[in-house]
Amino acid sequence: MTYRIDSSVPVPECKGVYPFGRMKVGDSIWVVMRWGKSAVRSSHGFAKRHPGWGFTARREGDGVRIWCVECPQTVGKLPVRLVNKLGAW
Repeated sequence: MTYRIDSSVPVPECKGVYPFGRMKVGDSIWVVMRWGKSAVRSSHGFAKRHPGWGFTARREGDGVRIWCVECPQTVGKLPVRLVNKLGAW
């Protein structure tokens, strides 16, 4: 079997369900409780695959709010654990 080699074909952008990569420290997203566990696990997985990122989550009403508490753009400039100021701990 032979394969054709293509050049100059752009790689499609990876589009995750949640916008973790676009968040800054203090930003948050709210997810309906039905998808809350999935979103929290996704945030932890994102942080594990991308060193320098950190998230925390709390129940809020009938959903879950996930905060970005650490990201590469702000490490060293702002308190790394902004969540303390948010009163989540």
